[in-house]
Amino acid sequence: MQLLRLEVKNWVHHRYRVCEFTRGLVAILGENGSGKSSLFGAIRWLLTGENPNFGVKADNISQYAKDGEPAYATLEFEHNGHIAVVTRHLLPEKEQSTLLVDGKEIGRGDKNVTAGIEKLLGVDAKFISRFIIVAQTEIFSFIDDNQTDTDKFFQRLFNTAKADKCQDVIGKGVAKITIPEIVRTSSELASDRDEQLRAAEDLRDQISKLPQPENIVANIQTEQAVIKQWETRERVANELSKIEEQLVRQQQQLETLTADGKQYEDDLTALTNAANGQEAAHAAARVALGHWESYKSIAKAKEQLQASRTQLAELRAKNAKPQEPGPLSAEELRRDEEGRRKAIKEAEKFIQMFSDSGVAECPTCHTPSEKLADSVEKQRTALAKMREDLEEISAAQVKQAGVERAWQQWQVREKELNAQEQQLNVSERDILAVAPPATSEDELKQAVVDYEEFLRVKKEIEPLAQKAREDKAKIAGTLTTLKERKKQLEEEISEIVVTQADAHLSQVRLNKMQEQIKTSTELAEKRAQLLSEARRLDDQYQQVHKQEQDAIKLRGWAAVAETARDALKNAPRLVAQRNLQRLESAINELLQVFRVNFVVKVATDGTPTFIAEFFDGRRQVAQRLSVGQKTVLALAFRVAVNAMFAEEIGLLALDEPTASLDQPRIQALAPVLEKLRELSTAKGLQCLLVTHATNLSHLFESAIELEAPELRHVQRAG
Repeated sequence: MQLLRLEVKNWVHHRYRVCEFTRGLVAILGENGSGKSSLFGAIRWLLTGENPNFGVKADNISQYAKDGEPAYATLEFEHNGHIAVVTRHLLPEKEQSTLLVDGKEIGRGDKNVTAGIEKLLGVDAKFISRFIIVAQTEIFSFIDDNQTDTDKFFQRLFNTAKADKCQDVIGKGVAKITIPEIVRTSSELASDRDEQLRAAEDLRDQISKLPQPENIVANIQTEQAVIKQWETRERVANELSKIEEQLVRQQQQLETLTADGKQYEDDLTALTNAANGQEAAHAAARVALGHWESYKSIAKAKEQLQASRTQLAELRAKNAKPQEPGPLSAEELRRDEEGRRKAIKEAEKFIQMFSDSGVAECPTCHTPSEKLADSVEKQRTALAKMREDLEEISAAQVKQAGVERAWQQWQVREKELNAQEQQLNVSERDILAVAPPATSEDELKQAVVDYEEFLRVKKEIEPLAQKAREDKAKIAGTLTTLKERKKQLEEEISEIVVTQADAHLSQVRLNKMQEQIKTSTELAEKRAQLLSEARRLDDQYQQVHKQEQDAIKLRGWAAVAETARDALKNAPRLVAQRNLQRLESAINELLQVFRVNFVVKVATDGTPTFIAEFFDGRRQVAQRLSVGQKTVLALAFRVAVNAMFAEEIGLLALDEPTASLDQPRIQALAPVLEKLRELSTAKGLQCLLVTHATNLSHLFESAIELEAPELRHVQRAG
């Protein structure tokens, strides 16, 4: 089938338009609102009689039509050497549709025309509208629809819907019959019940041999007290070590200040004597004046060093050592949390399936839902416990993560503070090593005879001496406080007689007792479950004997019905699987032609689902492909379906297959369209694409370009 000519008059967006079609890949191009889809809808309406728009047929009449003018569409096409012309009318309403084949009228009226086209092409109108002329909303239907709609899509394609209806009728008939399904015989239930009772008795003996929780509480408290004493001793010892380090540093500072203070006092004495005219002190005054500039710089450097040490001490006080991380990392707790969440979801899924959901039986063991009530209740009990455990694990994970972050931050800060302290120690050594600068003899003589200079220098040195005395007194006070605290801590440690070995042994004994309590509790819970299961099995035993007799009578007929139903149920899937495998090969051949980096496989579970397998080893369902990849797959699928089921028709029309693509992805599709053009030419397939991607017009054998709606209105108004 080859479209030759389309003529529309007062049709939707178009006042009047004639489109000539060539063979191969043909495009209808234009901006949004230019009427591309309207022309596509006209072709679909002419061939199938289906109204392409919502509402009645008259809604397709152009708003620009003048009173009394006709509204119609005519399509000329060629098929198997015959030239056919189909015309359908909107106005006047009395005008009937016509179908001419080789100039001879073979149908008049909408239904007769549609029937004539179906006979000429050899397919029905529904097939044409779904698989030959594909609307924009149907392009990705085989990929993005839900499972039910996808099944219906392929049932229409493979014509297997009747088999599904037959097996549904049989299934409903079988569902009305209640066959007592005997999963386990009465003798098996009795044996299981006795086994549960024996196991419960064994657990009772095991529990009796374990120490009871109330008998070991005092021992637990004793061991905990020992562990707590050792932890206290460790804390005190750590503080004592820090105080001893502080004592060493403070003592060093005190010695430095003592030496500085003595030098200041000597200088003051020399300056005073020189100012009073004591000639014997002039030599010392000269030395003091020579040292003065170095004193100022050294004093300033020392003042800055002391400020830095004070700041460092404050930073150390703020950087308190946090709690050390526990034995289990936050990541390990997170994985445990994920595992428990998965278990909770499985339990919730089980409870949901058999709690007022209408499920007749278990899909795995085929146990009727009403017989699983105890199992559901058991799952509910277990679920509550799992949720409590999950909350504890989640809280522990959050807490552990915080502890780990705090510990890492403390380590980083402690390392920085140690580096600062080392730098201060180096600076202090450098300051003490500074020698006074050399001064000329003339300057020293001038300083000696200049009385005011002596007074000025003395005035400046006196505050330094006073500051040295104050700092010395402050450090002396700090040393006294530290020594008192050291004495307190030493007395505290001396009163604690617990050793690390004692604490370790207490922890071992404590762990053993806690494990015994846990084991006893778990055994008791397991015994209660066994007894409950034994009671449940005994109740089932009373019911099963009667059910066994009833099941024998009904199972025979149900088996025959199910056999017939399974045969009908599997038939559509087998047909679909066989056809999909044929389609799979055809699609992959086209994907290779289009040069994409993946192939598709039909799902192995029998569902009509395509799996994309990439050349780098990745696999994902077709629904998760990118929009561009879906577009290429849709083109390959539509061409493959057309070749398998409509090859003799020789036409494939797609409305806006690129509608979901942005401009870069549309441009990336150019090589695919070029291959599609070559393929359609080689196979004699006329492929009509409606698209707004006008920059791809060079890839088509021919293109019908529509002007923008604004321009069309301007031209019409003129």
